[in-house]
Amino acid sequence: MIISRPNDLIKIVSGLDLRSKLPLTIGLIGVLGAGKTTLVKYLLMDLGIPESEVTSPTYTLQNIYHNDNLQIEHWDLYRLKHLPEELIEPVSENTLRVIEWIDLVPNYRELIDLEIKIEIIESYQREITIIVNPKMDFR
Repeated sequence: MIISRPNDLIKIVSGLDLRSKLPLTIGLIGVLGAGKTTLVKYLLMDLGIPESEVTSPTYTLQNIYHNDNLQIEHWDLYRLKHLPEELIEPVSENTLRVIEWIDLVPNYRELIDLEIKIEIIESYQREITIIVNPKMDFR
C-alpha cells in the first residue's frame, strides 16, 4: 500500500490489532529516513505508550517500554556486526519485540513473525509492504 503522509501509518498500525497477537516479533526494513522509527512510535502509541517517550535506540541498541502488563522491546541493529543473543531467545509472554534493520541479519525471517518494509517513493510518499510469517494467524 502507498501512503502520502506519516499520519497514514496510524491506520495501518491500528488495523494490525497487535495486543491480541502477543507475543510477537516485528522486523522493520527500510533505508535511512524511510520512517522505521516513526512507524514504531505509532505502534507504541496504539499500545498506550505516549509518542514523546519513544526514541530511537540507534546508540543504546535497545529501548524497553511498559504499559500495564505489556512490555515492548525496540531494537536497532544498524551499528551491529553480530546478532545479540537476546534476539535468538523467544519473546516472553505479553511482549512485543520490534527490530529495526532486521534485514542486516542472515536468515532474519526465522526470527520474526511479521515483516514490514518501508520504501521511499518521493518526499513523504512511502510504499508499505507487510509480510506475515505463515506460522502466524493474522486474520
